[in-house]
Amino acid sequence: MNFNKSKSLKETFDSFFKTKKNTDVTFVIHGKELEAHKLIVTSRSPVLEAMVYNDLAPKNGKHLIGDPKITFEDFENFLQFLYTDKCEMTAENIENLLHLSKF
Repeated sequence: MNFNKSKSLKETFDSFFKTKKNTDVTFVIHGKELEAHKLIVTSRSPVLEAMVYNDLAPKNGKHLIGDPKITFEDFENFLQFLYTDKCEMTAENIENLLHLSKF
């Protein structure tokens, strides 16, 4: 068995985030859909875990993010952090990212 060609966990999660391969949950932010992996986002965020596994969760797996402060780009950046522990912070988005950190 050759482990040298295996991806690291970090590389694997980064690939999952970028390719959206085998996603099983969708977040809808201002009408735009962003696919993700339940296992990753719910294990990293108790708020998303409660949202996804709530008895009232939508049967179609599409969860509305209705916070008017949060843009699609901000939420995508937040999900990137959940997958990779990295995100893009700028003077323009820092306040919204801090707001999302409560997730």
